[in-house]
Amino acid sequence: WWAALAGGAAAAAVKGLSGGLGRNPVNPAALARVLLLALPALRPAPMRMAEGNFLMAYLGGSLGETSTLLLLAGAVYLMIRRLIPLRITGPALAAVFLTGLCIPGCDPLAVAAWGGSLLAAAFLAADPVTSPMNGILQILYGLGTGVLCTLAAYYGFGIAGTCCGILAVNLLGRLAEYKYYNMDAIVARALERADEILAGWEA
Repeated sequence: WWAALAGGAAAAAVKGLSGGLGRNPVNPAALARVLLLALPALRPAPMRMAEGNFLMAYLGGSLGETSTLLLLAGAVYLMIRRLIPLRITGPALAAVFLTGLCIPGCDPLAVAAWGGSLLAAAFLAADPVTSPMNGILQILYGLGTGVLCTLAAYYGFGIAGTCCGILAVNLLGRLAEYKYYNMDAIVARALERADEILAGWEA
């Protein structure tokens, strides 16, 4: 019942209030998983406490991120169909590995092989509705995904931490895209404001 409740709340909050299908500012699946953090029994342990083989399955994982091999098979299929932007997924996985290198006592290969990392890089971050369209922004978006999702999952709530990272990069990506495509207007307004301030000082 809690999965249906969270999914309904996410759909209503993200899709309904933002104008419907294709207009959601953040990933509804990620938001639904974060909403479940309100229930203490459904809070996953940090990734650093996980046990088992990440490639096949591991103890303490949530359904959908416990087997990297199955996620990898799905990702390869979507890549063949050209439904996953490599400019997001590639930098995201690279950032996951590099972030793992910087965390004391962390095995970067294990972090990169974790299903949650692949789920974030190949599926959640690659959502065409919530990810940037510009190539440079996609690369930066992927890098931000890898860093934020790894830190949130390793020190926070595992896959739920990953989803927190996804929500953060969704919002940052929206802001960056707005700034990128409206830069001329933003600069013009800033210059006008500067002129007004200077005129006020001179008066």
